[in-house]
Amino acid sequence: MLFAACVVAQDNFDTVQTKIDPDSAVRQLEDAVVEAAFGNVRAGTLPEDAARQAAHAAANGVKKIGEIDRESTGLLAREKSVATDVINRVMGGAGTDDQPNPKELGELTLLAGAADDDISLTSDALMQLGWTPGVHITYNTSAGTNRSVAGYSLDLDHARTFSKNGQCLAVFAATNDEEDQSQALAHIQYDSTDFCGFQMHPGVAQELGGFVQTPNWGRFVSFLNNATTCTSVTAVGHSLGGAVATAFAGCANVGGMDGAFGARVDYGLVVFSPFAISKTPVYSGTQGTPFRGTRYGITEDDGSRTGLPSFSDTKQFRLSILTYFEGMAAALESMGMSLVDAQQLTNYTMAINQSQAVEADWSTKNVETTLMPLVPIFAALVLDPTALATSLGLPDASAFAPLLTSLTELVQNCAGRSELFFAFDPVSMLSSSWGYKHALVDFQPLRHPLKQQPCGNGRLCQPLQTRPASNATAEQPKGDLFQWLLALVAGKLDLPNHQLCCYASVDKCSDMFTGTWKQCKNTPIR
Repeated sequence: MLFAACVVAQDNFDTVQTKIDPDSAVRQLEDAVVEAAFGNVRAGTLPEDAARQAAHAAANGVKKIGEIDRESTGLLAREKSVATDVINRVMGGAGTDDQPNPKELGELTLLAGAADDDISLTSDALMQLGWTPGVHITYNTSAGTNRSVAGYSLDLDHARTFSKNGQCLAVFAATNDEEDQSQALAHIQYDSTDFCGFQMHPGVAQELGGFVQTPNWGRFVSFLNNATTCTSVTAVGHSLGGAVATAFAGCANVGGMDGAFGARVDYGLVVFSPFAISKTPVYSGTQGTPFRGTRYGITEDDGSRTGLPSFSDTKQFRLSILTYFEGMAAALESMGMSLVDAQQLTNYTMAINQSQAVEADWSTKNVETTLMPLVPIFAALVLDPTALATSLGLPDASAFAPLLTSLTELVQNCAGRSELFFAFDPVSMLSSSWGYKHALVDFQPLRHPLKQQPCGNGRLCQPLQTRPASNATAEQPKGDLFQWLLALVAGKLDLPNHQLCCYASVDKCSDMFTGTWKQCKNTPIR
């Protein structure tokens, strides 16, 4: 008989002795250190640090088992392979082989698109899903207007309840008009605002606050607070709708806005590619408590952990960015607006040009942070150069013509070098560079269904593993700000890899809607 000691580092586990064979001992050891690592991640340890500590503990544990079991052969040689397996499991984001929730990726994804007024689920599709629509609330985002296309209002935002077998949903619509777009981008121009005790994204606070003021809000909340009809309630949404659903669940569970959400404080959260909404992670009821549910985001095959561009040779890309923003800084200085020292950008250009470790130097020199004051000008230049000119006291936008020409050349050059092609959904990181965090809820990275790379040898790619809720997870996924900003320009502001049906696990998803814009696409930019 073998008495194997599974010694786990970091004082998280006691030394355990049990009568097991060496292989079982190693498996139990690996499971133990992975479980400990996820406990550390939930407590705020960075996944990279937790993985490294777990790998060290696993290697030491295998060595101990080998020392105790003198009769086993080759066990010491397994130290490296076990340590590697531990790193892969921890960085994969979960200690189990759980698959993404089929109900959430099937039914709830579709229902996240069923709150719009212009394009929604067909009646047959809704009947097939078995969810019953309940209370429908709308509010006009642009008072005094009533713009419409083909009979559908472009100024109304929507939320709906759905119920099925005692489960109820509060579903919030995604962006469907220019006002929604402005709200989603409000973090670029405005500071966060105190909302339900959280430092909230200003556009999201405005959107949810608008719903609260609608005449039908009382019915909406009363339906969801009916414990007989709704034994459980989950807030659901895609994109802006997911961001608003997060704020709704966060406010409700802390009893925010003087009871405007009713007495219920047990909302779950299932959202698809929301942008981050608060300066610290929104929690469920009490600080540090995660929500029941999942946040989904389409990422690269590595789960978009690093924030690096999706290509390896980045020197020309970084130099092109610096050259463009150096020109912008100089142009603004000539207009009497000094946001960034153009000479400092020239110095950065020289350093990056000589660098043998471009991304490391880009990070350590805080180049992105230095460029951030210019990003609102960049966004305004792309969205409405005339309004930008007015805000700067210029008679027209003609002064920006050289910058617009340079921007066109920048985008063409980067696209020509395949630097703007990627598989991740940038909406998940839309506000991250401004210091906003996602909610405390498990994060499930997903591969783009049409762009994922083959796994080789005829193997099916395994699902990317869930990352448990933590402060570190609330900062994921990550992507390069300038890569996706330029991709938006190249795609004429269409959001790459963001269509709702890219998240759905059902066949012919777009056929279930009354319009085709939700269809998942495999075009290079969009």
